[in-house]
Amino acid sequence: MRYKFLLLLFYNLSVYAQKEVTSISNNFVFKDGIYTSFDELIHNNPKYENCKFEMTKPPVGYPKLFYYSANNSQLSYNDYLFAVVNHGTLFLWFRYSFYHQYYLGQIGIFYETDWHAYSQSIYNSVIDKQCILDFKSGKVLKLDQKSIIEIISKDLDVSQDSLIKIKKKTKSELIPLIMKFNESHTMYIN
Repeated sequence: MRYKFLLLLFYNLSVYAQKEVTSISNNFVFKDGIYTSFDELIHNNPKYENCKFEMTKPPVGYPKLFYYSANNSQLSYNDYLFAVVNHGTLFLWFRYSFYHQYYLGQIGIFYETDWHAYSQSIYNSVIDKQCILDFKSGKVLKLDQKSIIEIISKDLDVSQDSLIKIKKKTKSELIPLIMKFNESHTMYIN
């Protein structure tokens, strides 16, 4: 009888210890805040939770980054920056610009956006400038044939013929290809 009790107790503890697992899709909402690493993003645990973020771009040079603390004080931001989530919308920091989430899945698609326009609730995406996030490896890459081949070639079901066809696709033809890939390759996070 004592062994049954211990076994039942161990089972209950292990069930409660498991984290909730969910899939990455456009319906997934990341917590608002500043993420300093891919690991924080994949675990939905920002280092700076519920912080407002601000960026000023001088005519020349690198942008200046600021955040507002809980008591609304503006502080200079000097930590590593991977992503910012503002009102549930994910923005990746890539090559000194923010990229607005367009499509989420194992391969996420992002468009460059003007951060100042976003803070005024106006989306001003730059269609020519896109990047992707491989949610398996954490790599942020330029959206092009080479990057897609790098990610998709790791899939054992992809033939060499398919990879050659990808090389011939235009940038606009890559987006439906990514969406189709994501449909059959669900990415789960906890």
